Amino acid sequence: MRLLHTKTLQFQEFFDTTIPKYAILSHRWGKDEVSFKEMRKGQAPHGLGLTKLRNFCLQARTDGYQWAWMDTCCIDKKSSAELSEAINSMYKWYRNSEECYVYLADVKPLLVHGRVEYEGDLILNPRIREQFLASEWFRRGWTLQELLGPRTITFYDAEWRELGGKHQLYSLIMEATGIHHTYLVTEPYRCHLPYGQGGPSAAQKMSWAAKRETSKSEDMAYCLLGLFGINIPLLYGEGGRKAFIRLQTEIINKQEDESILAWEQPYTTSVPYGILAPHPRYFKYCGDIIPVFKRSEPRYWITNRGLALRVPAYVSSYLGDGVDNTVWIPLNCKEEFPKGIEKVFRIRIMQVENICYRVKKWRRRLQDTLEIEQQEDHKTKTIYFPLDSVYVGNSELFSDENEEDLRYFELMRSHNPTTAALKNNSLIRTYPAENDGLAIKRSGQ
Repeated sequence: MRLLHTKTLQFQEFFDTTIPKYAILSHRWGKDEVSFKEMRKGQAPHGLGLTKLRNFCLQARTDGYQWAWMDTCCIDKKSSAELSEAINSMYKWYRNSEECYVYLADVKPLLVHGRVEYEGDLILNPRIREQFLASEWFRRGWTLQELLGPRTITFYDAEWRELGGKHQLYSLIMEATGIHHTYLVTEPYRCHLPYGQGGPSAAQKMSWAAKRETSKSEDMAYCLLGLFGINIPLLYGEGGRKAFIRLQTEIINKQEDESILAWEQPYTTSVPYGILAPHPRYFKYCGDIIPVFKRSEPRYWITNRGLALRVPAYVSSYLGDGVDNTVWIPLNCKEEFPKGIEKVFRIRIMQVENICYRVKKWRRRLQDTLEIEQQEDHKTKTIYFPLDSVYVGNSELFSDENEEDLRYFELMRSHNPTTAALKNNSLIRTYPAENDGLAIKRSGQ
């Protein structure tokens, strides 16, 4: 780990047990950020980035820290190996820091007659509270783990005036992020643990990222690695959808938590999907979903045919080829805080040539737990879902949300009529890594 001396602004590398106590910065990247190369050569340009770095080091030195870490300059981003190691270690670095400073450049000081004026507790001022809740820091993907990882967090405004700590501001942070106070202040050390070990469910973690964005589409998956305690290779250029599918596949391989399958398709579309969500935003309304009903043997697993899911045998009697033959199947998930009778989550599926797809016509369908328990006494059947594809029966299944996909389909058909040929007026569409778009193949091939 490369740290920066808070007084000399010189770098020094440390390994494992030799890493000293350090402060760490969480912020939104802005203009003129200082790079590792510029700092090493002593050629850092004077600007907002260098000013931010110096103020950060000054605050850390004032608080008694000799060493500090800042992502803009402490990582050599020209080295793909170092960048990969840093991203896979980022959550651990924030968790192991002594203190994290959150710099909110868009929370501006109040001016009275041209002078900065604060009265009493800064965060109690309505204008400051409004700016705090609207800060872009709460909308970025990478800052999620930077909020949940560190033991101690202090927030600062654009002029490096203290706004308060995470324990003081937790109600505002809850309002801005939707994260329960248990994982913010009561037991934050549990955030990276699987649900079976006392951590939040996979669906809950994904819901926290649902409204966040990253500059690179792949980072929407990579910024969640630490929260799930897993590592995957970084493949920039594969596209955000492929990266997020790889993330979910690794979660399934390492953790037993069916809430990873409890995402919700857009209410405005009836297009059938594969079994895994294309993006964290599909978990937007799943912050209250947790897994239930542990079994001695896995109920689902990854195969070369996609995801295999063991379901009650009665399901097969309802499944026939085509969009008109659908059936609800239960997931081993339930609402964390049910209102009235405890219910579990269900998804609706269809089958085309022995491959199943998710279809959705309602936001959420629930089923009595007693009914599920009765079904467990019956024989089971294994069905298979593609990890990342969409079935299209006819052009009417395209919604406004999928206009871009439809244009791509027309383009593919004009360039390669054989590949895009219709069979029984049906197409299977899959998403390749090279362009994050749609490649189209005939059904059954």
